[in-house]
Amino acid sequence: NSARMLVADGYRTEILCRFTGEGHRVALPEQVVVTRIDRRGVSSMREYAGFIWEVVRSACREARLFVGHDMHGLLPAWLLSRRYRRPLVYHCHDLAENVQGGGRYVKMAERLLARTADLVIVPDMERGKAVALALALKRDPVIVANAPLRASCASGEDLPQALAVQGRLYGRILLRQGSIGPGHALESTIRSIPLWANRGWGLVLVGMGTSEYLDKLGRLASELGVREQLAILPPVSYDEVLQLTPGADAGHALYEPT
Repeated sequence: NSARMLVADGYRTEILCRFTGEGHRVALPEQVVVTRIDRRGVSSMREYAGFIWEVVRSACREARLFVGHDMHGLLPAWLLSRRYRRPLVYHCHDLAENVQGGGRYVKMAERLLARTADLVIVPDMERGKAVALALALKRDPVIVANAPLRASCASGEDLPQALAVQGRLYGRILLRQGSIGPGHALESTIRSIPLWANRGWGLVLVGMGTSEYLDKLGRLASELGVREQLAILPPVSYDEVLQLTPGADAGHALYEPT
């Protein structure tokens, strides 16, 4: 959404990011250049060091500003902003705490560099307060909601239609959209289904997940006798997710402590 709005304002946008597999594809305007840096096959810290090197080496030196997304993107963006003396924007979408291993050094860099940014962006006000405190920011961050563009949203019929293909018909829909894996309290949520007061609700998952983990969720639901109240839709593109969202009655965005 940010890239689309920048293009609408006349910016040519370049995104340099990690390669995360062939399944993650987003339909972006032709004015957006996406470079996916593949550094797999080495340790995580060597991968990150190689990523930084490739970003700094290949980034456009005529750029008017550099944006670092989350703590791993902040360091290369900071290096570029200092190298070319351009403004630095830190887009802090997720604030990581209690980081272990080599990530501790990335976290230290975030604490040092975030306060030097010309602008810090966070997606909601309460998170902004936590970010400002944790990173000792000199000024309050700017709140920019991470919401779909209104023009991208559909009428709400797409989700029930996708479920009907699987023979599912729910009176109410609880939708989890995003990566499907450990850490999102999905197993805990499935274990809670037998306790739901209204058995007309269905838990619907849509996103990327390994076949092993999806099978595990299905077996858990079967063991609890609630398999009919769990639906797992095939992964779809970013834009298609926005077509499904309006069809839900509630959203699932739980996390387990890590």
